[in-house]
Amino acid sequence: MLKLLRQYNQWILVVGGTLLLIAFLMPSAIQGLARQSAVSGALWATYRGGDVTGADRDEAQQELRVIELMPNQILSFLGADKDPAHWWLLVHEATEAGLVGGDGDGVAALEQIASNAKIAPEQVLFNLARASGSNRDVVLAALAKVQGVSRLVNLSLNVDRVSDRRLKQSVARSLLAVSGDMIVLDARSNTVIEAAAPSDDRLTEHLKKYADAVRPADALIGVDKFGYRIPDRFKVEWLSISKSAVAASMANSPELTTLALKKRFAQNPAKYGGGTGDSANFTALEIAVRTAVTEELVKARMDEIAKFASDQLGLAQRTLKREGSHFVLPAEWSTQMPQLQALAQAIAAEFSISAPSYQSSGESWISTTELAAIPGLGTAKTAKFGTPLSAPQLAAVAKELSTPSIATPFQVNIASPAMIADSGDAYFFRMIAAEASKQADDLAAVRANVEKDLIALDRFQWLETNKDALAAEAARDGIRAVATKYGVKVEFAKDVAEANAQFIQYGIRMGAGLPSLNNDPKAIAAIIEKAAPIAFAADMSAIPLADRTIAVAVPDKLSLVLMQVTSKTSVTEEKFSELASALMGQSGSRLVNVTSDPTLAIDPKSLFGFDALAKRYSFKPTREKNSPAMLDEPNPPVDPAT
Repeated sequence: MLKLLRQYNQWILVVGGTLLLIAFLMPSAIQGLARQSAVSGALWATYRGGDVTGADRDEAQQELRVIELMPNQILSFLGADKDPAHWWLLVHEATEAGLVGGDGDGVAALEQIASNAKIAPEQVLFNLARASGSNRDVVLAALAKVQGVSRLVNLSLNVDRVSDRRLKQSVARSLLAVSGDMIVLDARSNTVIEAAAPSDDRLTEHLKKYADAVRPADALIGVDKFGYRIPDRFKVEWLSISKSAVAASMANSPELTTLALKKRFAQNPAKYGGGTGDSANFTALEIAVRTAVTEELVKARMDEIAKFASDQLGLAQRTLKREGSHFVLPAEWSTQMPQLQALAQAIAAEFSISAPSYQSSGESWISTTELAAIPGLGTAKTAKFGTPLSAPQLAAVAKELSTPSIATPFQVNIASPAMIADSGDAYFFRMIAAEASKQADDLAAVRANVEKDLIALDRFQWLETNKDALAAEAARDGIRAVATKYGVKVEFAKDVAEANAQFIQYGIRMGAGLPSLNNDPKAIAAIIEKAAPIAFAADMSAIPLADRTIAVAVPDKLSLVLMQVTSKTSVTEEKFSELASALMGQSGSRLVNVTSDPTLAIDPKSLFGFDALAKRYSFKPTREKNSPAMLDEPNPPVDPAT
């Protein structure tokens, strides 16, 4: 017996150990299966139409694990990408609407993902199943349901919520045109309107409110549209090499003698306007040949000068170390770097021309806008970095400013490459100081703008307060009298309308008739609203001036518009029928969109948020929706292409 046991001891240990392991694990496995069965069959929630079980919850969680690997903007926006209950409700609504397809929908989505990732669909499917801990069927079902929910949300948001009557009213309002004599009282520039200088305390308070806001263009300044952030600024110096000076220095060049020109012409008559074998016509074309050759010689000489200057500037930079694409400048570099005035004299001596002109911005700080306004230099360009860059564009990416560029290295105390203007003149410029954009903390630095803006704001408030009195004055004394009083001109505004009939059918809502205010949509809408109650009449002069004189404040422009309406033009039935016929074509949806009331736009969260869906379906979880028992830890995102 002992011999038998010793002979088969390994087999006995293997079989016996296996039996012991089964006996040890069996109770736990049975209990786990029982718990899983209980959870799957347990009631998770109730809704109008039945019960939702734990198995439904597990299915929703598995699908969310797949979805988490491919973030969906719609689900993320709605907050349904991590909430099984919310996801289940969305899928239920999409299914009820018949918008969720079968596996074919999932396969189509899978193929799109594979196409974008440039790998086989089967590999994407395998990766998603592996990363989400699910199987092929779950992945395809999740993809199909995402497509269905996306259809549901998009259809709801893009539906045309406008009736025939509302469409007609919208078109009529959009195309109502008003004409008349008009003046614009601009508080930003009209000094006739008196306003006291603001106190320092008020200036400081106003500055604090807009200290970090970028200042808009003067034409865009309006109520709450101020800004005093100090922009990127710098000081520059530059050298300009005149093409005309180079041309003058070459006037007596041996290459411009008649004999030399005749030889050039004989070599290639077509190049200078002569036909093949036309060398005998040189006399008739001598002036044209001289002009062309002069241009060639001058360009070649300008290139030589630019190369010489670049070499001289680069010579001192050879010993400098680099950090990335920029130079590391030693502390004493400002005294060691080549001086542009000395370079000008070297160019003059080397090429026997008058010395190039040296200029600088002096002690004043300038911005890229002011650099662009410098004649010649402001528009000069270099192609050294690939894409042609102007001087302002190159300055804007300087290392010391807000948006440095590695691809376009430029920095303080390092001269630019040769910048060539349209005239052919060459420029070299160099920043000698620079400050990155920063919040305006010192009133003294921006006092002029702050004071100007507050005075404009006070003037506008006066205009707004007295607009009815100004309208009455215009009706009583005439609009020209008011214009004279405030130093402005009367202009005739023709067909002020919120939309142009020629463009509205193509979905383009473009206001018209108010060029002095850049056809500002809000200003036009306010004028139309104010003029709408004025009765239509073949002869507007029969209507008292007081009834057709309107005053409209335009806060975005700090302006007041005074207008005496002389005509109103409405859209005709024929024109509306023509526009309405477009509804049968591709432009129909554009017409509806451009005339629809924006207040009717759907908020997707209010329609498809959890609370809205739960209320719509009387969805009631058996426990709190966010209790630990109802949550499951999501897997970290994994790229499906890997």
